[in-house]
Amino acid sequence: MHYEVSYQVAGEQRVEHIDANDAASAAQRVQALHGHGDGMFELISIQLMDELPADHHSTLPASQLGGPTNSPQG
Repeated sequence: MHYEVSYQVAGEQRVEHIDANDAASAAQRVQALHGHGDGMFELISIQLMDELPADHHSTLPASQLGGPTNSPQG
């Protein structure tokens, strides 16, 4: 998956685009590339840049999400 990682090193904010299996791996990779030297590495944000499939749904049942359910009333 493709991630946009925002971070700060030595007071300068930067953005890196990284391909990784998950957000944690993307953050680790950016820190390994840019988190050494005199400046302190600070992770600001990670954003998934891949499009989600049209059929993505929450794994929570609708009753827990506060939405309508299809169960019969009776």
